[in-house]
Amino acid sequence: MENEYRMRELRRLLRASAEQAGWSGEAAIDVSGFQRDQTSYHYRDRANYSFQSMKTTTLIDVNSLAIKDVHFTTQKAGDSHIKLQVFRRNTEDLRVLSADANYL
Repeated sequence: MENEYRMRELRRLLRASAEQAGWSGEAAIDVSGFQRDQTSYHYRDRANYSFQSMKTTTLIDVNSLAIKDVHFTTQKAGDSHIKLQVFRRNTEDLRVLSADANYL
């Protein structure tokens, strides 16, 4: 039986973990993508997956490498909108935020 977790619960666990690791307030934000077309059709049918790609936006402490926040999407939403959401959720805990030149 698979367990499903709500994103709020996952984010709460990540924040607690980052605090235990020693969150410094100096963070980096980045997006990674995953394309489903590299996965076999047989496996996709057997696992009952229906999406073709996924984007993951991650906020990571540059000193402890603790993950403070994540955002997952299977939609083709613009990166800048998602990045701003992650930034706004964590504004109070950030002293320095690093990102790619075209990121924010």
